[in-house]
Amino acid sequence: MAQGKVGQAKEKDFDSIVPKFTFCDMEEENRKLVVNYCRDAYKRHHDGEFKYFRDMAMCIKKQLDAEKEIGGAWHVVVGKLQIT
Repeated sequence: MAQGKVGQAKEKDFDSIVPKFTFCDMEEENRKLVVNYCRDAYKRHHDGEFKYFRDMAMCIKKQLDAEKEIGGAWHVVVGKLQIT
């Protein structure tokens, strides 16, 4: 009789994840805040709460819009990085 394999969820170190910035005119303190928003969205994606990248981007965008200290209009793009 064959025993079924039990899947184990891999633990990730979300603090080591650093998003890629192409251009950013934000102050360093605000940039750290946005990086934390990105890590939170990625963790929620990893846990299965978000299915698509657009869900992650919308979550980050809503957090940016709610943050009164940052202000301004921001574009959020989430996706895989292809290196050619």
